[in-house]
Amino acid sequence: EFWQLGIEAMGSDNPVLDSEIIWMLNMIFQRLGFRNLTLLVNSIGCLKCRKAFIKEFKKYLKPKAGGLCGDCRKRLGKNPLRIFDCKVAGCRETAKNGPKISEYLCDSCNTHFAGVTGSLSRLSVNFRISDSLVRGFDYYTKTVFEIVSNDLDSAQNALGGGGRYDNLIAQFGGPDMPAIGFAVGIDRTVMLMKELGIGYGIDTEKIKVYIVSMDNDFAGYMLEVLKLLRDSGISCDINYTSRSMKAEIKKAEKLDFNIIAFLGEDEFKNQSVTLKNLKDFKQYNIRKKEAVEKIFEIAGRI
Repeated sequence: EFWQLGIEAMGSDNPVLDSEIIWMLNMIFQRLGFRNLTLLVNSIGCLKCRKAFIKEFKKYLKPKAGGLCGDCRKRLGKNPLRIFDCKVAGCRETAKNGPKISEYLCDSCNTHFAGVTGSLSRLSVNFRISDSLVRGFDYYTKTVFEIVSNDLDSAQNALGGGGRYDNLIAQFGGPDMPAIGFAVGIDRTVMLMKELGIGYGIDTEKIKVYIVSMDNDFAGYMLEVLKLLRDSGISCDINYTSRSMKAEIKKAEKLDFNIIAFLGEDEFKNQSVTLKNLKDFKQYNIRKKEAVEKIFEIAGRI
């Protein structure tokens, strides 16, 4: 038995959402005080992309099957992607030297992954694209990611990881709904924190800000504001499915947000943010760099 925490985001296939989830995983470990970490990302494509890759990957592996461990010889027929995750170094090396899944991505998956990596760069997140990262479960599609500790001298050095699973909910009888998420192994994290002498503090109640933009053209600016607020310890979320302004305000109230940050064409041009206090509905338009100070000022009246 082991403990883990999970983060799931459902209902959008926007690559900016992928980058936010990956950034959140990275931020968890940075906030805990870890330093010697590597963030790995990759795209394993959609089911159509992966089918073509697996065909070539099997063709590459069959002459080398005798050099694989017993488990990987079984995986070759059932789920060859799991060979990338094998505990035996020789199996991982064999898989690593084979065809690259990035060479089989369709135009749509290539565009999606470029959106993910571009948004991560905009967030100043350090990451490395790893062709051998596949997260060998059948339900993953497109984006996959892991954060690994370089202080763990083991093939099983991932502290957390996840990916997009756009078909999984429908496979369980639910709606056709895209989703992405990750899990963190709490036991392994706590164990490593003790080994490295990393302490942890007690969390306090945070201000909650809901960031709203009615136009996807400003998704990049929305991400910049999100980073600014979260880096200042402000709990916030953004809307990935634009509806009416009235509906977004109702949603914010229902989810107990204290403040709404509106971003539109004027805000983008002027590098500003419009803040609405959901207690008294007073509204303020301020420069982006002054947003954190103003939010803390408003919070004193919440």
